[in-house]
Amino acid sequence: MTRYAFVRLVIFLIGGIILCEYTDVYYDVFLMLFGSFIGVYFLVFVLSKVIFRAFQLNIIFAGLAFGAIFCLGYVMAFRQNSLHQPRQLANDTSQYAYYQGIIVAEVQEKTKFYQTQVQINAIKTKIGWKATSGKIMLNIRLDSNYTYRYGDQIIVKGQAQLLANPANPNQFNYKRYLNRQQIFHQHFISPQQILVMGNHQPNVIIGFAINIRQYFDAKLRELIPSEDEYAIATGIILGVRSQLDNEIKQAYSAAGAMHVLAVSGMHVALLFVVLQFLLGKVQEVKYGKVIFAVLVLSILWLYCLATGLSASVLRSIVMFSCIVLAGVIKRNTNIYNTLAFSAFVLLCINPFLIFDTGFQLSYLAVLGIVAFYNPIYNLFTSKYHFLNMVWSITCVSLAAQLATFPLSFYHFHQFPTYFWLANLVIIPISTLVLYAGLLTLAVSWIPWVSLGAAFILRWLIWALNQSVFLTEKIPGSVISGIDIDTLEVVLLYLCILGIVLLFLKRKLYWLVLSVICLVGVASVSLYESFTQKSQQQLAIFSINKHAVLDLVIGQKHIFVSDSALLANEASWGFNLKNHWWYKGVAVKKATFTTFDNLEKYYPVYYSKEGFSVLVWEGKKYLFLRQKLSYLENLIEKITPDYLIVQNNSLQKLPKNITKKINIILDSSNSIYTSAKIKKTSAAIGVNCFAVLLEGAFIKATY
Repeated sequence: MTRYAFVRLVIFLIGGIILCEYTDVYYDVFLMLFGSFIGVYFLVFVLSKVIFRAFQLNIIFAGLAFGAIFCLGYVMAFRQNSLHQPRQLANDTSQYAYYQGIIVAEVQEKTKFYQTQVQINAIKTKIGWKATSGKIMLNIRLDSNYTYRYGDQIIVKGQAQLLANPANPNQFNYKRYLNRQQIFHQHFISPQQILVMGNHQPNVIIGFAINIRQYFDAKLRELIPSEDEYAIATGIILGVRSQLDNEIKQAYSAAGAMHVLAVSGMHVALLFVVLQFLLGKVQEVKYGKVIFAVLVLSILWLYCLATGLSASVLRSIVMFSCIVLAGVIKRNTNIYNTLAFSAFVLLCINPFLIFDTGFQLSYLAVLGIVAFYNPIYNLFTSKYHFLNMVWSITCVSLAAQLATFPLSFYHFHQFPTYFWLANLVIIPISTLVLYAGLLTLAVSWIPWVSLGAAFILRWLIWALNQSVFLTEKIPGSVISGIDIDTLEVVLLYLCILGIVLLFLKRKLYWLVLSVICLVGVASVSLYESFTQKSQQQLAIFSINKHAVLDLVIGQKHIFVSDSALLANEASWGFNLKNHWWYKGVAVKKATFTTFDNLEKYYPVYYSKEGFSVLVWEGKKYLFLRQKLSYLENLIEKITPDYLIVQNNSLQKLPKNITKKINIILDSSNSIYTSAKIKKTSAAIGVNCFAVLLEGAFIKATY
């Protein structure tokens, strides 16, 4: 067990954390079990020394240790979930007019808002101030002269809203994303609603790190006038990706180069190479390895502070610190054990990191490089040094991609076809960008020298961007629309594991495992494809201020909306693409049209001024697109099963509305109109579904 001790332990720790995520009602049971496992472990240990010396008890010790760690994962996840803490705001139904708190994260400037996190201390109800706790994502409109800072003590007028579930199926779950950061509310306010009473930093180290990062960020902004190049520089050098626009993200994603836009294990390794070159001679003196480790780790952690302790940098520094320390403590270090130990430490600090996509991909990429690089590299050798360098970079890309592609399919639904080609250029240039960026910051206080360094940095970033955009333009640069579920991810990783063990152990049953897993993935895909061919779905999706209708017929679909939304792919893509991929429909082959033109593509539909009628699976849908004085006569004539209200075209219910008619208020209506009509409908027993309040309306059959 010793060689891979932490590999095994971290697996059981993760198991306990995941179990708590999906069923957190057994805290007392797992706390008792944890204590029992620990107690029995020490009891058996004592007895083994006194009575059972002749017996091998390793299996018993291992079982008890794994059981204790599994329970520890569950207990830690439960205790760090602030929903279980006393006075949690998310569990408080009180109405309040004000709340008091402190800014506990760096304030980021977005397009229309300042965004930050606030730790609440108290709320003001009708009976006075009431102590409470909880975190809020606060958004302050960008029309204030005050610069909000970490540690600002504030009073805010208004009541924060609980985070809402995704409005559309398969849409990015922003609520779950923030909940795992222990944020359960958000609040959008104007500067007039906030009062800053003072500043007291809750954590001096974090405050110091933020100040350093903001200083270096200001230097980069001063020296790099281009917004795109500045955004790339802050991503690669400081690990901050908030300045990147969607076009740049899409281009780097299509090229398989997103990993260079935030400080990762690769960047830290590159920094270590420079430090090793500069400080390598130190290892030759007495206690040289210890001195070298102290110097290197000090510089790495200073760099971490310079980035504001950003999540990606912190994760990479902790991972690499464990590797460096392991090399000092023990010569023949098992890299897998060291990586597992670093993950174990991070998960003990924050169990919810296991659900962070960056955390998952970082560790998988490093594991892939460690496990697959040498076997792949040994497949080809050349007497030419340049070819060996090219092959080495290619092998790094292949190894990392092999370890991460199942999870990338699951999270991002796409595959960068030319990642291996792009990284031949991108990895060397991004390495130079990192070195040039650090040099620029180091000499930023020297006027002419800093301008020269910044010129080189800008040129390198320009070359990097050109390489990425060129790769994106190659036909077939990205395969999109890949949709796999958790079972398929597990089967793919078992298949990869089987292939690796086949080459290591030379046992046929590992090949059998891989084949079974591949057959399993193929079977799931075939079943999904078979069911999708006969699917029928009518959906009224929720996209604020827009009327949306989506018809899925087999693996084809018709998307209907106004011309403004049809032209805004970023909006409908963010809200709906994941669902279309889940349904197996081809987005590029879809029909996009307006309500006026739908009858060209769907035969059982006609449109008149102010209204439209559609027949779907024997049911009649009347779309009310504007206010009609003759609505009651229209309802009597058409006898619809569903009345779809758009554009606030209904302010009061028609007198002849009956319980046989279902009212659907789509997302082009205001929240006020939706709430009013829904309340009126409920009073007379008429079914009413408000998309803005309840999410997408879907009628689906298979």
